[in-house]
Amino acid sequence: MRLVMLPLLLSTASAAVIQDRQTLSGSTICSQIASNITGQVYSSPLNANFISDTQHWMTSSSQTPLCVVEVANAQDVSNVIKLVGQTRTPFAIKSGGHASNPGFSSTPGVFISLVKLKQITLSSDKSTVEVGLGNVSYEDSCLMRID
Repeated sequence: MRLVMLPLLLSTASAAVIQDRQTLSGSTICSQIASNITGQVYSSPLNANFISDTQHWMTSSSQTPLCVVEVANAQDVSNVIKLVGQTRTPFAIKSGGHASNPGFSSTPGVFISLVKLKQITLSSDKSTVEVGLGNVSYEDSCLMRID
């Protein structure tokens, strides 16, 4: 009896996964996000930004998302999180891309890239600095020296 149930359970689980993926692919979440942010949204896996944003140093952390969202500011992040929450769309956020666990900074849903959040702001009294979460290059980090 147990062996008879196993194929039924596997086919039911597979159907659920296929249904979830079909629901995600048919979603308009990416176009909703694009019309509600100042950043960019890339839906084509052949786009150079899509490829570079989703690239990880460990292939185990790489999944192909519905779209890549390059947020431009904190308000963009807020708008995207509200939309994925309302639509219950899976999402992931990538800053440096060094998470080695699958699903931590990759997703089959909406991929939020912080690559554009590169600001470096020195306080007026020059005692503190705010550094954006994007990929700050070596050249940018040299600007953070405080004497």
